[in-house]
Amino acid sequence: VTNKRPRTQENSINERPAPVVNAAMNIQMLANEIRAADVFNSPNESKRRSSYIKMQLDNMTEDQLVRFEFFIRSHFPRSAVKDIIIKALSKKKNFATNAAAIVTDDMAIVCAGLAKLFVGELIELSIAVMNERGEVAAGILPHHIEEAHRRLQQSGKVGPSP
Repeated sequence: VTNKRPRTQENSINERPAPVVNAAMNIQMLANEIRAADVFNSPNESKRRSSYIKMQLDNMTEDQLVRFEFFIRSHFPRSAVKDIIIKALSKKKNFATNAAAIVTDDMAIVCAGLAKLFVGELIELSIAVMNERGEVAAGILPHHIEEAHRRLQQSGKVGPSP
């Protein structure tokens, strides 16, 4: 992953203090904070959000920073998401004839965002499974993702597989 700004003495990862990262820190929440920081007109609110974001980024490990950067830059192509929605709706009898006309770009954007959040949560839980089993050297393997999906199903966050 290439970073837009070159690493300097001020922002070097190696010179950061030992991370004090909450295990439950959610990358999606931090991404939402970054996006919301520009929305507020109040200087105090913007300053508070900016300092929160800076504190969280400063406390991330190098691995977390790389994952966060990938998360921010990643997206699902809107046209592909739209096609998937159309295919899913066309299987329903009520929408079989005009599914393409019903699906708007806004729907595709929302579904793509939800898919991104789901994948982020699945990967986060897969990393936790990998760490629990002590299989860190191999990276995330399919059985880690399957176990994470099973746990999401048990918690009720995901419906049963088709």
